[in-house]
Amino acid sequence: MRAAGLELSRPDTADLTVANPGPKVDGGKAVWSAPGLILTLTQGDCSDGMSDRTYPYVAEAVVGDTVLKGCATPL
Repeated sequence: MRAAGLELSRPDTADLTVANPGPKVDGGKAVWSAPGLILTLTQGDCSDGMSDRTYPYVAEAVVGDTVLKGCATPL
């Protein structure tokens, strides 16, 4: 996520880059809604299941009919 755009990179698909519309913040949740991508970060402990690390945000990205779930941390 950058001021100019949001980029989703996955190993099995071409990268998706869209303009950053800025978040709509409601309590502990922030939602970026752009054509082709909806990104939601929700405050709360999240574990990626692959390490002992705990992240401060639960992440969800909706791309078309695909819902991707994971964890996030501030840069």
